[in-house]
Amino acid sequence: MNNLVHVRPEVASLREQQSAIAPAEEPPADLNTVLDELDSALARFDELTEKLTNFPAELAAIEAKHKTLTDQELDSIESIEARSAQMSKIAAMRELAVTRQKKLTSAVAAQQEITIKVGERIATLLEQRWWNNYTRRAEEVRIKFDELFYRSALDQNLQDSYVPIVLLQWLRVPDFRTSRFSPADVKIGKCRQLREAAAKLAEFEKMSFSEIAQRVEDLTRR
Repeated sequence: MNNLVHVRPEVASLREQQSAIAPAEEPPADLNTVLDELDSALARFDELTEKLTNFPAELAAIEAKHKTLTDQELDSIESIEARSAQMSKIAAMRELAVTRQKKLTSAVAAQQEITIKVGERIATLLEQRWWNNYTRRAEEVRIKFDELFYRSALDQNLQDSYVPIVLLQWLRVPDFRTSRFSPADVKIGKCRQLREAAAKLAEFEKMSFSEIAQRVEDLTRR
């Protein structure tokens, strides 16, 4: 097993062999653009959600004003008329607030749907990028194994123990397919993980073998 992680000194250099392996594909040109789009969508969603969260307090303040007026003991026609005017104003404020709350609830739902759709697009791009890395590394370990063991069959468990593949397993992209019927807040949570997932995958593609091995060792130790 260790022979797959640390190639023995007598094994010929893999430089020529690796030249035959397709390099990791560059991320789609629009990935960063779509990630920025997701950031904007999440920011808008959070803004609308915060406003919606504040509505109970706003309605409570209106009801408090209404209660203060109804609790007043008035002793003149003028004061009663003034209170009636205030009560009419409060009724209008209440109706307006309820209407705004309904519109904002619809806006939050619409923005949530928009955000999730953008997240699903990014997840698809990252899944393809992750798979490209996986197949490239699987071919890499197959070549190394062939050199070491003269084209013996490479067991899947051995392939999966190759440290770049081990690290890739820890860098899996949030899976929107398994959350197809999950609550929307779960999907929004996965949307928030996508930029970090993209950054980690980009970092992986720049790491040397020794850096990958060290990262796997550190993660295993934890």
